[in-house]
Amino acid sequence: MSDLQPSQSAPPSETQFIFSILTYELDNSSRDQLSMVFRWLSRRQIQYADKAAFDANGFTAAWAGHEKGTKVAQALAAIGAQRVRHGRLITSADMHETIWDEPIEAQTITFPISHRRTGRVSLGQGRLGWLLSPRFDPDQRQLAHIQLEPAFWTEGMSDLRALEGKIPYKYQTFQSGRFSLTLEPGDICVLAPSGSILQQQTLSRMLFEADEQRTRLFVIVLERAGN
Repeated sequence: MSDLQPSQSAPPSETQFIFSILTYELDNSSRDQLSMVFRWLSRRQIQYADKAAFDANGFTAAWAGHEKGTKVAQALAAIGAQRVRHGRLITSADMHETIWDEPIEAQTITFPISHRRTGRVSLGQGRLGWLLSPRFDPDQRQLAHIQLEPAFWTEGMSDLRALEGKIPYKYQTFQSGRFSLTLEPGDICVLAPSGSILQQQTLSRMLFEADEQRTRLFVIVLERAGN
């Protein structure tokens, strides 16, 4: 299976990080079978901003080394997950980049901020999605320390994107879904919902529900760190 293999094309010399971002969709009836994919993955490397809130919102994230790429791709195919997008993200350290987003209307949302408490936030018209922010590991430059988090944004105020001539955004991030881990080239991070919890009023439902019949999930592969 080549779905999870890094691209072989040469990156620009000034590039610091290159990622493959694969988006899959899965029938809701098969969502509970995601455990067959996660059996090949490890959660030990994940560092959470708030583990209780992360779990309560129905998020699941895990890691695998490059040697598990074929097994993960086969497991995804076995449960009927279909790849609907394969993007390539080329970026620099300390930038905020979107791996997926969609427009939303102005609304107030309620979501868990722990296993027993809920929070509420009012959002304007804008976009909701996942942000990826990479930086170099302080000890080994060939490793990438990445942070992933849900975020809402509107175009407007200047931020780090403006330094690279990109459209500046004003981000409102959600700590409840924030996590980080360290990858070496070829390593995989899988970000998905956790089973039937998607039925509840959680951030997971907004970020992973493709439509009434299908669920989305993401596979992030580090292709390269450093020049």
